[in-house]
Amino acid sequence: MLKFLKLIMHLNKQNKKTTRTKFNTKILNLADILVSNNLIFNYSKNRGYISVSLKPYFLISRPMIESIKSYSNSNKITPISYTKLYELTTKNPTSLYILYTVSGITDHKKALEKRVGGTLFYKIN
Repeated sequence: MLKFLKLIMHLNKQNKKTTRTKFNTKILNLADILVSNNLIFNYSKNRGYISVSLKPYFLISRPMIESIKSYSNSNKITPISYTKLYELTTKNPTSLYILYTVSGITDHKKALEKRVGGTLFYKIN
């Protein structure tokens, strides 16, 4: 997932319009989150590949994804409670947090709506 996010960030900074890469279920869930948070325009899947359309550069004044901070990986897991997630998002209201909950991969907004915590994966600015 981090490789996919970094690819999107890199292409966005270079003012590219589309990219195509292999996908799995986690990548599709992440693409849904990025679309719902207006970080990518849309995506389509075809024969094991996902094609991602980025926001047209003339519609935005800066790259949609400027930085990504990774909190968890295979060697390190960062659990976060609902209360801590609420505090974190209050301190950083413009950031998007990606986490894994009992419902699957989601963003902090949906986790807060459901009043659940989980494993914190990424912070996207």
